[in-house]
Order: sequence, then C-alpha cells, then structure tokens
Amino acid sequence: MLEAAPGVREWEFTSTADGTFYAFVEEETPDGDEEILDALSRTGIMTVPPIEFAADRTATFTLIGTSGAIRPALEELPDEMGMDVIRVGEYDRRRELFDSGLTGRQREAVAAAVDAGYYDSPRRGSIDDVARTLDVAASTAAEHLRKAESRVMATVLDIDD
Repeated sequence: MLEAAPGVREWEFTSTADGTFYAFVEEETPDGDEEILDALSRTGIMTVPPIEFAADRTATFTLIGTSGAIRPALEELPDEMGMDVIRVGEYDRRRELFDSGLTGRQREAVAAAVDAGYYDSPRRGSIDDVARTLDVAASTAAEHLRKAESRVMATVLDIDD
C-alpha cells in the first residue's frame, strides 16, 4: 500500500513484543499542509512522537512549549481543521510511557479517589466521598474504581484483561 501511495518517499516498520508496531513514513508535504506545518514548527514548540493517526482522519500528538508559543500556533491552524485540546499541564514523559487504558469515567473515578484521599495511607477519604464527587451511588463508584484498578494492574503486569 505504501509503494502505491502518492508522495510516500520512504518507510520502515519496527515490531514490538506485544505484536504491535511502529511505522516511520516519510512523505512529500501534501498541498495545503504547509500552513499546518508552519504553525506547529515554530520556535518554542516541540512535537513529541509518536503522532497517532486514526482511520477517522484524526491525529493525536503532544506539543510541548509555553502557552505564549503554543496558543498563537494553534490560532494559526486552518479554520477547517478541527482541534481539541485534551490536556494542559506540566509535561511528564513517564505519563506517555504508561498507557493505563482507563476509560474517561474510570479516570474521573480515580481522580476523585485521589483527591478525596482514598488511596492515602492512612486512608483519609471513603468510597462515599468518591461517590459524592461523581454524583453516583457508592456501589457505582466502587465498581468504577475496581475496574480501573484491575485494568491498571493488568497493564503493569502486561496481562490482557
């Protein structure tokens, strides 16, 4: 497919132990993409690989820089290009190395539990505190946390759940 793809200059695949792979693809800049590349390759901004491309024509990637550099770059992106900022904060490469696979709701539950002190030692918060934050029953909050904890532990141990 890459041989037949117009504009593709070079490619290489690297397998991983879990059966997935990384792909390096170098291509000519498609018409119209210069505006995007110019906006995102300015001084003070760094794009951190990998850039993940999905079948629905979306791309997910990390930009590092100050708000004074990133904000104007995002404003220069073409109007027809949709954009969602998923997270803003201090960059921690370790976070990118560990994908917990949590759903959005599980992540909310874990964040509420951490904020409530549920995971502190000694424990300061209760499942009822988490439930109040999430505006759900205690049994629902407990189920979200159990599923999240199960997924994280399976990921740590590299077990398919």
